[in-house]
Amino acid sequence: MMLSEDEQKSLHGIEISLLADDPRLATTLDAEAVKLSLGRRRRFAHYALWIGFAFMLVGAHVAEGWFSIGAMVSCYGVVMQGWSTVAIVRCDRALAASGPDDRVQRR
Repeated sequence: MMLSEDEQKSLHGIEISLLADDPRLATTLDAEAVKLSLGRRRRFAHYALWIGFAFMLVGAHVAEGWFSIGAMVSCYGVVMQGWSTVAIVRCDRALAASGPDDRVQRR
């Protein structure tokens, strides 16, 4: 729905006053900033997934029993993989809910 010029000016004034009053709130309401933040979180979760996989493999290789440092490292790797998988799924859902990406053309 198109806004009239008066409504656009009024909306612009509200945006400017919000930015001046509470810049932190204004940045949290910015859709592009939210997408960038979610992208960074998703990338970090991917790195954590692979690091957790490496921890699991190294820990399993070094483990000499049930209660050893290697077993603890391996368990930490499994927990890290679980956390990062949940984080990736949450970021994907949030990005899908935020609407289509402007950089990607959808049919």
